[in-house]
Amino acid sequence: MKKMSSRERLTAVFNDEKPDYLPWSPLVDYYFLSSWDSKKAEDIILASKELDFDLMERHVPTYSEPFGASLEIVCKNDLKYETNRKDDKIFNRYITPKGIIEEKRVTTEKIKYGFIKKHYIENIEDLRIYKYVLENIEFKSMKDQFIKRDKEIGEAGIAVPSGPLTPIQQFLQFLIGLEKTVYMLMDYPQEMKEVLGLIHEKNKECYEILLDYPSDVIIPYEDTSTTVLSPNMYREHCMDYIDEYADMAAQNNMKYITHMCGKLTKLLDELAEGKMDGIDSMCPPTSGDLWPYDAREKLGENKIIIGGIEPASLQKLSKKEVEDYVMSLLKKMQPGHNFILSTGDATPHDTPIENLKAVAEIRNKYGKFPLKV
Repeated sequence: MKKMSSRERLTAVFNDEKPDYLPWSPLVDYYFLSSWDSKKAEDIILASKELDFDLMERHVPTYSEPFGASLEIVCKNDLKYETNRKDDKIFNRYITPKGIIEEKRVTTEKIKYGFIKKHYIENIEDLRIYKYVLENIEFKSMKDQFIKRDKEIGEAGIAVPSGPLTPIQQFLQFLIGLEKTVYMLMDYPQEMKEVLGLIHEKNKECYEILLDYPSDVIIPYEDTSTTVLSPNMYREHCMDYIDEYADMAAQNNMKYITHMCGKLTKLLDELAEGKMDGIDSMCPPTSGDLWPYDAREKLGENKIIIGGIEPASLQKLSKKEVEDYVMSLLKKMQPGHNFILSTGDATPHDTPIENLKAVAEIRNKYGKFPLKV
């Protein structure tokens, strides 16, 4: 088999074909690149070539929260959206005839999008205002921008569109937060049900647009973890929605892979039943709790697994320890079918360059497909 480019290697996995080598595609973004004292830190494509990894650029061409989709959100009728910056603070605001809801974020040098300090929704009145927002937003395709970026990446890898999150994850991550989501579900079940259902319908509008993008795969950033979501809660609020989105993707010959970077062991039964084509950023202990080879036994050979390296370990271990870590993982993942070696979520700030290069060296030496380590 001739040597593949990074684009060909990743595309082979997503099209049920055999790559020449196991893809090595860490989740690298601004969070890590901002710590790299190099001109290459300004360009993820150059960084991928310098560090020798297969680039899957996430959130292309944009990332519109709370839907988290590669689309532009358009306000219609009398709905207005404003975003303002003041020093290290970002204020995002929806202005409606029913009132105003506002999110406040605080940025740092490392986190340019900021940490949420105040959610859009804090009480039942805010929930009613947000329902009005949902009824008066539309989504605009950014397909041209996506194609442009994918061409810029070229043979260095692929651009990956972001899909919208399940309704409950939008509440947990962006709209309300964990504690108030649980209370609102108990105190206002009917109104929550209506808003969750409306978000689901808007999600399907998003996917109808995104599935026209020229990509083999789409990834929603569910961030699933039993630290915030019980198996029963996952079944009730996530499973059917994910299955429906996966069916939509399948009809367009796209892989639907859910980003689940948390603790997943207690959800393995549900994940094995699910229609998603795979799991992205599967994270082993201690940040997560699931090794890819343990997941493989339950999920079977057909689901794609992306992950396997705990980000904190990649940052803290010595180069020799990283080499041993990766060798052990590759041995247990033989023959490596439907597996993309990656970090179990974002590569941390200040991760040593030599550690990232060490993974590439191991992959290049021992990662010929099928694996025979």
